[in-house]
Amino acid sequence: MIGRYRMRKGHNYCFGVFDEQLSGQNDFIRELRKLEAATINLGRSVFSFRETVTALHRFARELDVALVCSNDYKSNVFGLVLGRQAKLPAIAVFHGRTSKDAKVRFYERLDDIFLKYFDSVVAVSEYSRKQLQSIGVDSQKIHVIPNAVDEPSSSAAEESQSLRKEFGLTSRNNVILFVGRLSREKGLQSLVESAAMLIRKHEDARFILVGEGPERANLTRLIARYGLEGHVTMTGYRHDVRGFIEISDFLVLPSVREGMPVVILEAFREGKAVVATGVGGVPEFVMHNVNGLIVKPGDTHELTESLSFMLMNQDKALVMGRHGKALIREKYNFAVQAQEYGHLYDDVLSGFQRH
Repeated sequence: MIGRYRMRKGHNYCFGVFDEQLSGQNDFIRELRKLEAATINLGRSVFSFRETVTALHRFARELDVALVCSNDYKSNVFGLVLGRQAKLPAIAVFHGRTSKDAKVRFYERLDDIFLKYFDSVVAVSEYSRKQLQSIGVDSQKIHVIPNAVDEPSSSAAEESQSLRKEFGLTSRNNVILFVGRLSREKGLQSLVESAAMLIRKHEDARFILVGEGPERANLTRLIARYGLEGHVTMTGYRHDVRGFIEISDFLVLPSVREGMPVVILEAFREGKAVVATGVGGVPEFVMHNVNGLIVKPGDTHELTESLSFMLMNQDKALVMGRHGKALIREKYNFAVQAQEYGHLYDDVLSGFQRH
């Protein structure tokens, strides 16, 4: 993301987007253009490094950009180079590490080096702050600004009826929802194994897994091995996540690694409790027995017991969901986040101008 700053008129924004979406028009770019935001599509490839930097520099010059803000390891490379080339302050946003494969681990190690040279680095949680400190980023440069979500939407309730029909859900079905990438760090093998144990006691429970990823084939085989085809459904990539949250009883996130997962905030926004592993920044906003349940990663029996508790204590789950919703209104919403970013932009620009 490239932020354009105008003194006395607040902050205006223009965007450079690396299009990683595999099919169709990029969703993020489409929404930006609906808002008539100045946007440049930088494509998928990093091999045209020189051309990409040139395009960014031209874009920044035409729009009188005053500050650069980048959001992942690929963007950080170009954000820092643009900042140095155009003599602009540069901010990176650090969301944590997935280490999902050798290629990603390599890029993440490179990013560890680049992050040290930014004028400021935003950590999305206290856990992320500690990660940044451990790789040698100057503590004075680190600012914690948590992830956030927008306000609840009435469209979710409208979508829910069609989704229940689409997936053959009746009033007897309790829906346990997972939303995220189907990858190893999400702990989905434990979730499928837990589902096999849970349905012995809760035969009307349905697990819906929304998302796509490299573990899909393995999960399909595991679901077939346990005979769970009627109980566990993988939807693939979907645009209507809010509708799925609306039809669910609660969210489950059995990850072995996380930063600060936005999907939990999305569940809280709709008043849904969560069952999540206590990894990464999750314990900073999921409070055990208050707005959800925390379990140990990889502990299938504890996960099963917690899911069963939620199904057997639905009044308690509703109260937890209300606590989660109150937390969004108090702290984890876009209004609060935008204010904090605004203060950071002001501080970074002020400090850069003094130098």
